Amino acid sequence: MDAGRYPATVYPLWLRLLITFVIPIAVATTVPLQALRGDLAWWQILLFLGVGLASLWVALLVWRAGVKRYSGASS
Repeated sequence: MDAGRYPATVYPLWLRLLITFVIPIAVATTVPLQALRGDLAWWQILLFLGVGLASLWVALLVWRAGVKRYSGASS
């Protein structure tokens, strides 16, 4: 969790890839920082919004499938 305290750009490449793609802590810290500093291009903003919307859509599909299969906590 301490890796989320700093932007991903301060870490070596192997660790940056790990905390960005395997455990996506860096996305929550680096992207907002880059947006506030004005370091993001318009296509990157659209990319992050698209990935966010796609993730929301997948989460909704998984949620609905889980609710459909749910039969209750008691027998």
